[in-house]
Amino acid sequence: MSSEKGLSFPIAAPLTPRYVARPTKQPGAFRPEIEGLRSVAFLLVAVFHIWFNRVSGGVDVFFTVAGFLITVSLLSQIRRFGRVRPGIFFGRLALRLLPAAAVVLTAVMLAIWFLLPYPSWRDSFTEVFASATYWENWYLARNAIDYLAIDTMRSPVQHFWAMSIQGQFYVIWAVVFTMVLLIAKSTGTRMKRVAFWTIVVLVAVSFAWSVFQTDANQQFAYFSTATRVWEFGAGALLALVIDRLRIPAVLGALLSWTAFALIASLGFLLPVADMFPGWIALIPVLSAVVIIATGRTQSRWGATQLLASKPLVWLGRLGYGVYLWHWPLLIFTLEYQGVQQASLVTGAGIIAASLALAWLTNVFVERPLLRVRDGGRGLGRRLSLAASVTAIAALAATSLTATWNLDRASDSEETVIQARLGDACFGALALADPERCARRTGTTVVPADPTHDLAPIFREPCSTRWDESDVRLCTWGDENADTKIVLIGNSHAAVWFPALLYVAEQHGWRLDTYYRQSCTFNTAYREERRAITAETCLEWNEKLQVELAQGPHYDYVLTSALALNRAYIDSETGEQSFEAGVAGFHEAWQPLIDRGSTILAVRDYPRLVGESRTCALEKFLDDCVVSQDEALIDENEETIAVAARTVNGATVIDMTEWFCSDGECPTTIGDVRVYRDHAHFTETYGHTLGEPLLQELQRQAGLPSPNQ
Repeated sequence: MSSEKGLSFPIAAPLTPRYVARPTKQPGAFRPEIEGLRSVAFLLVAVFHIWFNRVSGGVDVFFTVAGFLITVSLLSQIRRFGRVRPGIFFGRLALRLLPAAAVVLTAVMLAIWFLLPYPSWRDSFTEVFASATYWENWYLARNAIDYLAIDTMRSPVQHFWAMSIQGQFYVIWAVVFTMVLLIAKSTGTRMKRVAFWTIVVLVAVSFAWSVFQTDANQQFAYFSTATRVWEFGAGALLALVIDRLRIPAVLGALLSWTAFALIASLGFLLPVADMFPGWIALIPVLSAVVIIATGRTQSRWGATQLLASKPLVWLGRLGYGVYLWHWPLLIFTLEYQGVQQASLVTGAGIIAASLALAWLTNVFVERPLLRVRDGGRGLGRRLSLAASVTAIAALAATSLTATWNLDRASDSEETVIQARLGDACFGALALADPERCARRTGTTVVPADPTHDLAPIFREPCSTRWDESDVRLCTWGDENADTKIVLIGNSHAAVWFPALLYVAEQHGWRLDTYYRQSCTFNTAYREERRAITAETCLEWNEKLQVELAQGPHYDYVLTSALALNRAYIDSETGEQSFEAGVAGFHEAWQPLIDRGSTILAVRDYPRLVGESRTCALEKFLDDCVVSQDEALIDENEETIAVAARTVNGATVIDMTEWFCSDGECPTTIGDVRVYRDHAHFTETYGHTLGEPLLQELQRQAGLPSPNQ
């Protein structure tokens, strides 16, 4: 994240482009300005996606148009048959959506295999399966993906989240209209009246939930179907009332240009990336409604005349294919170039290539299947539909099998890791005797997929989310041990869990953990990209102090934090303050120190920066090295280290020598990949730090040896 928060533009016309007529035409006549509107929305999405890494609102326009078109289609089917016929309804949708999707997903599968680094395969194949089965949005929502984040490589199929929502909406709408018909028949009420008020309720509830959920958890809300239904519903309401609208030509022209200007400028004028899909989505949604409504006015001066121009209509007809192609082309291009954002020339090339591939897909895949459908009548329709469904099902099965095989390989690798733990030349231990261990280096580097190499503390029930304040305690080791040690803090503290568990097990101690994402054990306000992260962090620290005061006495408290300068805010001045951060640590630690605890403040470890970051994370090469001077902040500038040196009862623990040697910090040590991302080391490397941490705690903090 999170591309127009990922490429946001779904979307093929659900059916052959037959839309609501202008007053001078018969119902079902072609509406070229709607195709043009879709083209403008696509161009906005592509431009913002490729060059600005911001949200434009184009996806909301697509959803509104889709809601309008699918409602028109359902109303037409009800007029013709007196009911919703699921076979015809979903069959036509499948023939429009599945063939091109199958082609693109097949190409993506092959590109993943040949172009992407091994550690990204599992996630990518999983997302191919999620995309083929239309639940990609829920996969991303569950993982709280941020499309605008550039720290990690984005999946080449993340853009299918919008198609997944649209596919789910089609199912919802077929059910809604089936229920509407039953209610209308049983009550003797006009079907359109029942449909109108039913959709009004759905829109109101979905919009209210969207506003609430966006404020509470924007990343989840962005991908949720429930927060998007109202956008489709707005287009659906227009479809129900459009025949009754009478808009004067002059007013229609003025309104259409105003709506067009709002759609075109929203992403440029407002920093709305963290605001969608809440109330801000009213702007593109209502603008799309206005343009569709005013397209019936026949005004010579309206924006609809521009939208109905041949180039935009042509682009609109290829829009679905362009949408499918341009996001994976962008991701693979960025990966090949080793950059985070495309240049002007590269971006233009991506758009041109997308247009070419969309045209080829249309000519050689979509049109032939439609000809089979139309030429063979019932048999042709069944054959073309069966081919489309079979292709997408085969893709889903293939991607699922690939993921399963990668999981099996991971299980086998775990056996290898367990067998080598304790080896004097495995992982961090190799730094104790680098010359001897250099001669013993094996040929297999583990973990093969470092991105998923996380300790159990990072998972439920031991992890508190970045937007929550619940205090969650997990206990490890001997619960009845006399000596107790506790690990407290954010991810830079939690990565030490495997090593600290080793220390506790060697002594027979009890180990407790309190882990909160993006939250240090500090009472000062810490500057964060999202205010909710900082606010809930303060609440978490307050609740934690209460729990610690009421809980058992801890002999030792181990904590750590990301080494950031000026990240804390002085409560009186509102300015960034190093001193405020130091004072915040003191205030958090003092109640424990007063009860007899010893604070073990572990200095932050080296992190990947510059070229080493690209080398280690994008290519996962084994010979990448980062300079210690670049990767490690000076101890005198590290808030937690200064805090520990300036309060009685705290000790600074420096583990730098177990990451670096002779001023260089390798990304692979003793056949173990050190990093799982640019700022965290792997669980496997953490396991190999167990004995070194034990030694350093004894040497630097005077902890007893295990046999004492």
